[in-house]
Amino acid sequence: MPTTCRKPQNMVSGLKRKLIIILVFLSPLFAWGQNSVGSFNNPPQPPVTLSNLKVGFADPQSILKIEMGVQLPLGWHIYADTLSLSYLTPTGLQIDKNLGHRLRRLYPKPAIKKLLGEEVPLFEGTFLISEWIYLKKPVSFPVNLAFKYQACTDNLCLRPQTIKLKVIKDQKTLKIIMPSEL
Repeated sequence: MPTTCRKPQNMVSGLKRKLIIILVFLSPLFAWGQNSVGSFNNPPQPPVTLSNLKVGFADPQSILKIEMGVQLPLGWHIYADTLSLSYLTPTGLQIDKNLGHRLRRLYPKPAIKKLLGEEVPLFEGTFLISEWIYLKKPVSFPVNLAFKYQACTDNLCLRPQTIKLKVIKDQKTLKIIMPSEL
């Protein structure tokens, strides 16, 4: 009597997840060969722009508040700060653990989009993020931070990117700058 062999549902979804991971990492290679996006000699540039960078003490010398505007061109998105899919790169400000710890983060409510069969939270357009960091004593300036994200369209994902930031103390005021401003 012949028997039929069926794959368990979780095995199929595991294979689907692996295929999605492979596609996410290989998609820039396929897109670079197209003139509309770039070429192998001229890969696509990350479309994220940071503006209105603000930094200051929310509490005398112990809580640092950081604000930044994020702009994305039409058709681009970055993944939200909280993701349930481990193979995607969440958006966020990275801080040195020796500096202190994050007290609070205020990000916009993400849009939910169905991509490759999965519902994914993401940010689009222009938005503001804020973070409050409790500082360990003493803090010496400059302080290095990094804004990490992965920019995508519906058809293309770039490699995860990091924009390095530096908090400097200029006399009695704090400023946040990008290395290009040094």
